[in-house]
Amino acid sequence: MTVSPRLLSLLGLALVVSLGINLFLGGLMLGRDFGGGLPVRPGLAGGGMRAALEQLLKELPPDDRDIMRDAFEGHRADIVDRVQALRQARQQVARLLKAPSFDTAAATAAMQTVRERTGALQQAMQAVVLQTAPLLSQAGRQTLAAPRWQRP
Repeated sequence: MTVSPRLLSLLGLALVVSLGINLFLGGLMLGRDFGGGLPVRPGLAGGGMRAALEQLLKELPPDDRDIMRDAFEGHRADIVDRVQALRQARQQVARLLKAPSFDTAAATAAMQTVRERTGALQQAMQAVVLQTAPLLSQAGRQTLAAPRWQRP
């Protein structure tokens, strides 16, 4: 089967648009969904994520705040590693998109890596929520839930 150059161009454009949307939504998700637990310290992953996490801590009842902070602190190294791995994968996609000639296979693989690392970060953050939720008060769980888990 022969694929026309126009179809390849449209596919490349669709991939770039998809990447842009994924990066934007991923940033929103990290900023909104994972808003609790990691103390703000130099060298910690993403400033936007840090701010969102600190905001959730402020919203939680005081006893729950300590529980959540301790839980995230216990997973700090893993989460930071995952954020850094995701950042590196996104940088690789950017390098490939900026290259003088576009390598579709390499870009496809790099974008797959971004998806995998995004999922790995989500999994780590959700593991903290699962570990912590049984220890939180009902008010703390309600704070954690709204609006993070209620979107359609």
